[in-house]
Amino acid sequence: MKKIFKKLLIVGVAVIMVMPCQARGLINIYYNEQEVYLEQEPKLIDDTVLLPLRALSQQLGYSVNWDQETRQIETSMGNRRCTSI
Repeated sequence: MKKIFKKLLIVGVAVIMVMPCQARGLINIYYNEQEVYLEQEPKLIDDTVLLPLRALSQQLGYSVNWDQETRQIETSMGNRRCTSI
């Protein structure tokens, strides 16, 4: 019985160690002191936080357009515009 328990314990620990770990909700986004919820999680890569531009912009009320010819993204609201390069 002890041998079976030890084997199960070793297998259990091994499985836990190999499973990919991902902390959901590790990065919280706030705008005007209110949390912004996004379907896609922000990613932390090399100490840089990457946010899904379309989802975030639309959540904040901006319209988002993709120009295939110039391969640029334009976000706008009223007379405010921002174009990516």
